[in-house]
Amino acid sequence: KSMARRTFDVHWRRDGHERTRRRWRRNDRLDARKGARKRSRRGEIVQEETNGADAWNVCLQECELRLEASWENPLQVTLQAGKAEVFGTEIPVGHEFSFKGQKIAVFTWHGATIRVKGKPEVAYQESDTPMATYLNAHGILEARRQRAKESTGKEQELQGPRVLLAGPVDVGKSSISKILINYAVKKGWAPVMVDLDIGQGNLTVPGAISAVPVEAPIDILRGYPQEIPLVYQFGHTSPTENAEHYKYLVKRVAEVLDARCKASEHARCSGMVINTMGWVEGLGYTLLLDAAMTLKVDVILVIGQERLYSVLKGEQSLKGKEIVKLPKSGGVVTRDRDYRQKSRQMRIKEYFYGHEEEFMPHSQSVPIEALKAYRLLKKQSASNHALPVGQTAEHKTLTVAPMDSTKDLMHTILAVSHASTVEEIAAENVAGFIYVSDIDPINNRLTYLAPCPGPLPGKYLLGGTLKAYFE
Repeated sequence: KSMARRTFDVHWRRDGHERTRRRWRRNDRLDARKGARKRSRRGEIVQEETNGADAWNVCLQECELRLEASWENPLQVTLQAGKAEVFGTEIPVGHEFSFKGQKIAVFTWHGATIRVKGKPEVAYQESDTPMATYLNAHGILEARRQRAKESTGKEQELQGPRVLLAGPVDVGKSSISKILINYAVKKGWAPVMVDLDIGQGNLTVPGAISAVPVEAPIDILRGYPQEIPLVYQFGHTSPTENAEHYKYLVKRVAEVLDARCKASEHARCSGMVINTMGWVEGLGYTLLLDAAMTLKVDVILVIGQERLYSVLKGEQSLKGKEIVKLPKSGGVVTRDRDYRQKSRQMRIKEYFYGHEEEFMPHSQSVPIEALKAYRLLKKQSASNHALPVGQTAEHKTLTVAPMDSTKDLMHTILAVSHASTVEEIAAENVAGFIYVSDIDPINNRLTYLAPCPGPLPGKYLLGGTLKAYFE
């Protein structure tokens, strides 16, 4: 009888919790509908006219609203009620943000009312999303961070998760990186974002290998914080231009991050998330393996390709590393060549002018010989103009040569190196970038655009094949 009573009490408490959860969900749905000018059934999109522009209201529940905006027609998105996020970054209620030339997904766990103004190229909602799987992945990484924290002070201190995302182009690696980092930040961690995707440039301009600790939610529009990134100039959007230099820069990033983890318990436990290129065959696959070993990765998340997952699982060099397959979101859109080039140019422009052109870059004219610009080449034969770079094995295949022709310099993005000598250019990180906007060979003048006025923070500049074309 006593046992029966206890069993009943347990069931009653469970039923009570379930009723409470249902009531909370019901209240969430009611709150999500507040502020909507027109009530709609779940998932129904209501279109109306507002000052000549289309406006959309949609009530979401455990699903996501997928939006695509053209470069010409920006969209304005407002969370009117409830809770919603974009790639793990929560949207403040009542806050409107505008975007163009992007594809985003507004997701809600508990219910939300979203208002969209403008003319989207695509706008639809989908309840079949992989967000629960991504949340589970975060849970596994969180457990590793907790174990690393608990090991502090012991004979063998554990590292927080070092996660590498692998997969071909257009499978959502960058978006999943943001989700995992944002969820870690919500738990009080500060994981390092490492960007090895030189083709797009998530942290700075394309053509660079970079890393930055993330201590706050990633800005939906501006992306990752720009205050203290660690940046190394590669100068190209494809590693085929100089694969040895690419590998060496990954090694330099790894050395800096290892030292940071040794100096800081929080950094060690927070770990890192590594975004990679979409080239996963031939040389691309070789560089992927090299990055995994150099950065001491312990978790590899493979997105969108069964073949790559199988090959990595059978790779002897990755023995002991956890390799997990994640589903590709149905909202991921294939980007054509024109879109990629446009996106790359816009990323460079944002570096100088800001997302909403809120920055005021400084234009300066100097004698052509005042800029000491160089580029790194594969070493083929000695010459009077090519100097050996360093003495390490990684450097023996590289030479540094001056960029002194108008063709080489015009419209080129140049990195301002922290190097104190020419020999150090390949190994040193950079302070920032300038853009060569004009060259006047008759008057021997060169005009460049810098993020701010004043003298450059370094006297040596490093360029490559990356060029930009904007006013």
